[in-house]
Amino acid sequence: MIYRTINIPVFLEIGEGILEDFNGILKKHNLSFSRPLILTGEKSSKVLAGFDFFNRFEKLFIRENDLETLLVIKSDIYGKGYDLLLACGGGRVIDSGKFLSLETSLPLVAIPTILSSDSVSSPISILKDNHGTRSMGTVMPMGVLIDVQIIRTSPEIYLKAGLGDLMSNLSSAYDWELAYKRGFERIDNFSRMLALLPAQRILLKTDGYKGLKDEELLADLAEGLVLSGISMAIAGSSRPASGSEHNISHSLDRILGQQKKLHGLQVGLATVLTLILQGNREQADVLSQLYKKTGFPLNLKELDISCEDFEKALEIAPGLRDRYTVLNEIPIEELKEVARARLCK
Repeated sequence: MIYRTINIPVFLEIGEGILEDFNGILKKHNLSFSRPLILTGEKSSKVLAGFDFFNRFEKLFIRENDLETLLVIKSDIYGKGYDLLLACGGGRVIDSGKFLSLETSLPLVAIPTILSSDSVSSPISILKDNHGTRSMGTVMPMGVLIDVQIIRTSPEIYLKAGLGDLMSNLSSAYDWELAYKRGFERIDNFSRMLALLPAQRILLKTDGYKGLKDEELLADLAEGLVLSGISMAIAGSSRPASGSEHNISHSLDRILGQQKKLHGLQVGLATVLTLILQGNREQADVLSQLYKKTGFPLNLKELDISCEDFEKALEIAPGLRDRYTVLNEIPIEELKEVARARLCK
């Protein structure tokens, strides 16, 4: 028989106030550790200061996530008798935790305090190096704990970024199928659907959500971002969750430099455009309704990006990566025309 083996987290727990019972969650999954090390940041430590587990264990503050710093931390961790890493914080802390877990062979539990992207469960870390940032293959967490109560109190801009990152899977799924039909890539429908279905579910439930901090939306968002990360592990690349909308965002990063916006905000807004280019205007309209209800930027002005810079990004985006998307099928002037009509308001 032919099968494939896929590493996924041992456990996923999402709920209101679940961090109050940290030890109980570990026991529930037949896990026990004697000397965990908490990796965290300054802001995250304040958010988690009231939890018993956070005050009982040793802490190491991640102030920079460049390779040089993390390799020094790796050396410091060796020989100290730690048997578990707890990455408690945002994307920088969790990406650092995944890298250190790979380098030290210590299991990792991810406890995000914000949900700004699908990095919480992906086997990929975005780290700094001499050339800026780089995407590195690392490991998935052994477990993921998402306390909706904590996520609700996080800054809204990060929740919006997480929403945009997940909804961009609507566009990337189409692009992957397009690339397959054109003969440029193989496709893995298991990972494609794992990334796509949570985004579709949120889109279908748009009318039922009360707003950005609706409890059901936060739970759906948390589950969706975790599944999106797992989809990348199955595919062996970011392909299930990265298509034309990500090409546009990466191009904006180059043009805007230090003025670039949060990744999830850029890909989320670009998805409105790419869905239209893909012929999915009805989806684009419903997505815009979801964005309006949650306060997500609806146009470039709200995101504080000029139409001129966005058009420059459109010129770069089709050839930015060796990844075929709808941008490769449409003349640049038509791309700009659609962008002006929909996003330049």
